[in-house]
Amino acid sequence: MDDPSGSDKTISPEQASQNLAFLKTQVESWFAVFFNVFGSVDRDNRGMVGNVIGVWAGLAEKQDIAKAYLKVLELFCQSLQQSDNGNTTAMTQDLLILFIPFLDTQDVATLFSTCLAREVLCHKDNGVQKRGYKILAKLLENGKAEVDALQVFRGLDDLSDGLSPAAKKDRFMLISQLMPRIPSDSLHVIPSLIPEAVLGTKEPSEKARLAAFELIIAMGQKMNQGGVVKRSMVDGMDEDGAEGQAYSCTANISY
Repeated sequence: MDDPSGSDKTISPEQASQNLAFLKTQVESWFAVFFNVFGSVDRDNRGMVGNVIGVWAGLAEKQDIAKAYLKVLELFCQSLQQSDNGNTTAMTQDLLILFIPFLDTQDVATLFSTCLAREVLCHKDNGVQKRGYKILAKLLENGKAEVDALQVFRGLDDLSDGLSPAAKKDRFMLISQLMPRIPSDSLHVIPSLIPEAVLGTKEPSEKARLAAFELIIAMGQKMNQGGVVKRSMVDGMDEDGAEGQAYSCTANISY
């Protein structure tokens, strides 16, 4: 439709570029404003503010992203040390989730190791546990996290004693993300996870049951690719003496 005033309201590419450059200079200030707003609303009403923060993060330069991320990470670590009631910790976790797509490899590694800790995954607040597992899964899903899957599994096993029922769905999703990263000569890890996954299909939460079922499928897909199952490792024996007890896994998942 023609403008009745006859004026042209479009801008040139040069003007658009200048406007974008100006907005980039305002990112740090707006981050501070939106972080305060984000922290002032309850957990169920942060989505809209989070969407705005995500848009500004998409405009930001790398150094601005790194600076904002480090501030949030520092606040997150401080809240863990202070053993608050979980509100501040969960809020900073939600902010960290927003920054995941924009983090570089080093920041991803730092965030992964920070969240794979007892203070997070065994936190007294269910929401903090859930977000901890969610962050770990998203870092893997993002493709930037380079992790030793076997070492991560050992860490998760050590932390299972403090697992909240409310966080089981997110734990199953994290383990599913780890499945493709298991070395083909270390498939002995999978049998040790079967009891947890099977029991997960009986959880009261439908979402947890579905996540557990998808984990079982991920296990089958990994086994179907073939590899080696070390029976001595499955039985909890030392790897020494495992010679002659390593079985190849075929497409029929036999060993």
